[in-house]
Amino acid sequence: MSNDQATYFSCNKPWSSCTITPSGDYFTCAEASSDINNKLNTHVDETIETIWNSEKLNEVRKAFQNHTIPLQCKSCFLKEFQNGKSLRIISNLQAPLITNITRPVLKKLEIALSNLCNLKCHYCSSFYSNRLYHRDLQNKLPVPDKVILKRPQPLKMIQAILDDLESIEFSGGEPLIQAEHDVIIDYLIVEKKTNIKISYLTNFNIDLRTKKYLILSWKNFNSIVFNISLDDLGPKGEAIRVGLDTELVFQNLELIKKELPQAKIKLICTVSILNIFNLTNFLNILKDYNISLNLLERPSHLSINNLTNQLKKICLKEIKKFQLSLTDGNFSIKNQSLFIELAHVVAKIQMPSFAKEQETFKIFLKSESKTISKQSFPELAEFF
Repeated sequence: MSNDQATYFSCNKPWSSCTITPSGDYFTCAEASSDINNKLNTHVDETIETIWNSEKLNEVRKAFQNHTIPLQCKSCFLKEFQNGKSLRIISNLQAPLITNITRPVLKKLEIALSNLCNLKCHYCSSFYSNRLYHRDLQNKLPVPDKVILKRPQPLKMIQAILDDLESIEFSGGEPLIQAEHDVIIDYLIVEKKTNIKISYLTNFNIDLRTKKYLILSWKNFNSIVFNISLDDLGPKGEAIRVGLDTELVFQNLELIKKELPQAKIKLICTVSILNIFNLTNFLNILKDYNISLNLLERPSHLSINNLTNQLKKICLKEIKKFQLSLTDGNFSIKNQSLFIELAHVVAKIQMPSFAKEQETFKIFLKSESKTISKQSFPELAEFF
């Protein structure tokens, strides 16, 4: 097998990081966590050291070393086949491939401390937002065994792997409203581990002016990254992410820029049927920010490939027009990253649509008529 083929059947994740969900389950990565059958543990009381050296995780590593696709990783390869973008590719671009080492070292921990959240995003579930528990229960969707999930003893787990740890990514729920997060940050400062990179997947929908102690704590760290979920602006953004205050998010952004100049900020836009028509306007308004596009896969009735053919034509026309605006007269790309991400959006739109999913979307609109109406989303009129 050639070097190129060997590189293709590779991923950094199983050798360097681990993802823990609000339910306390362990996965090789966030992508694998979308299927509960991919979990690495048999019960939540297993230690992270046991999981990291487990036979199940070693089987994933061996599969990559043998240039085959592990069952837990099929989702990434499927996404690459469909539109060329996956978490595996992003991870491999960020760090050198390390699949040939004999002793895997857990350097990055991706941890969701709880499903405690302050928003009710339409495409989320009660496993990641406690505020959606009763909605999911009413709609006969899977729900956790408790309204609020909490990872047992997260600090003890971090203490066990602290020596090798280089990065912690907090998610949720909303990590910035969870007391366990503050305890961990304080502990890292006391232990003089402020060289550890701290990153967040956050909705930023809290008033950071009331959390001055947290800002003071962040100032101790060399590297802070805020990945801020934001899908649209104003009323539409607040209809997609119920409970969102767009002005508050940007107030926090200005505060962070002022108080934490070392911090990196990225906006994560989840692209769905609900915001695809305003996507280019959103990108144009926020052109000074680093923006990453996340193509929604689940629930599938909100995926952009399930638009009608006529609506697809409208979206494709606008996106390709915007892509052209990213180039100069010589067609050299000003923003190569965004240009490529939009190419993935185009590929996703062009995938087949399914009548069953379109009918499910109509049912969804009826059930969510309090926040999503024909008046506020006129571009979706034919679905109402």
